[in-house]
Amino acid sequence: MHFMNPVPVMKLVETITGLETDEETIQAVEDVAVKMGKTVVRADDVAGFAVNRILMPMINEAFY
Repeated sequence: MHFMNPVPVMKLVETITGLETDEETIQAVEDVAVKMGKTVVRADDVAGFAVNRILMPMINEAFY
């Protein structure tokens, strides 16, 4: 589970699924996040988090 900062303010939580992560485990983690009032985004185990993969190209574009 990857929380966005600042945690008390941001609603987004990213759950990372590994190659052998059981669906029941992922669902349990996502259920906890929802009970905390968070919005869940599921992502594969790749380099970088989902938000960073969206944010960094936008920041790069702003510099040019």
